[in-house]
Amino acid sequence: MTTITRTFDDAEWQLVPRITTREMDIGISWGGYTTQEKWTAALAAAPQPPEEGWLDISTAPKDGTRILLARCGLNEAGEDFGIWWACAGSWSARWKNWNDGIEPCGLADPNYWMPLPAPPKPIKEGVET
Repeated sequence: MTTITRTFDDAEWQLVPRITTREMDIGISWGGYTTQEKWTAALAAAPQPPEEGWLDISTAPKDGTRILLARCGLNEAGEDFGIWWACAGSWSARWKNWNDGIEPCGLADPNYWMPLPAPPKPIKEGVET
């Protein structure tokens, strides 16, 4: 068995969906004459993967999806920007606010969000990981 190893720059890579979108199919069909032109058009039409890390609250989903919400800001001395609080929650259409499911009055003005990570796998007693 032969193993081929090559180092790639991040600029050479792009994440794409496993199944092409309609827009990508159009790029493949009408994006040019050569395979490279068609592929370039399909990649340009590919949806971008979600950003990692904290995102501005204005971009958060308001469809009831549970997400991680946070209020971040400067400390009292105005020196250190950090997280004041963070919890799982979602937009409440009923209350018209960000809600953790406990306080109907809502959460205190979250300004950042991120998707919830996958839950941890349960630890089985007596099994080392």
